[in-house]
Amino acid sequence: MFVETIRLLIVLLLTAAGHEVALMTAGGEVSPFVGATLGAGIGYVIGGVLGRRVSRTVDGLENMKLPWSPAEMVSGAVFGTFGGILGIVAGTGALLGMGWRFGGPVAAVVCWLGMSIGTRFGLRASADFWALLGLSPIGLSASRRLGEAPAGDALLVDSSAVLDGRLLEIVRSGFIRGTLLVPRFVLDEIQAIADAQDPTKRRRGRKALELLDVLDDEGTVSL
Repeated sequence: MFVETIRLLIVLLLTAAGHEVALMTAGGEVSPFVGATLGAGIGYVIGGVLGRRVSRTVDGLENMKLPWSPAEMVSGAVFGTFGGILGIVAGTGALLGMGWRFGGPVAAVVCWLGMSIGTRFGLRASADFWALLGLSPIGLSASRRLGEAPAGDALLVDSSAVLDGRLLEIVRSGFIRGTLLVPRFVLDEIQAIADAQDPTKRRRGRKALELLDVLDDEGTVSL
């Protein structure tokens, strides 16, 4: 469906372009119908190739492991935009004082520095930024329904085992293998702790959620 949609857009675009080119041809040597037909045929071929390439690119982006969480990227974008605005304000002063010849490069560098510093700060201060808004930067760990009965060696994990913080070390040491079952109510309890007003509880809950994410990413056990 994605490929066909792109192909349709390309066909419509080149059909209109072929029709207009035929109309502009001196002496009417090419019929608008012929021009539109040629444009549609070319668009069908190009649209299919382009659609498949775009589809593969989108699939690759969906499967790509990002170094930052969505909360960190939003925070970085907000502070990066704010830093860029400050850079533009400072750069405008350089333009007015030095002119375009010398002030232009200086303004560009200042604007880039503002965006870069703002983005870095936003990525590092993501947790504090969302806490000021009364939100938690860490969502619930991805939950999945069991497609079939769990294996006989599956272990049920409660909130205290996750909050303890040593579960990851035990799994990495090889003492626990197989499948770990984390019920939804356990995730809800940990999320509530991560959203608590008390800084100590909030930090402990967020570390527990991060621990579950690391276990899921490493794949040593099936979570």
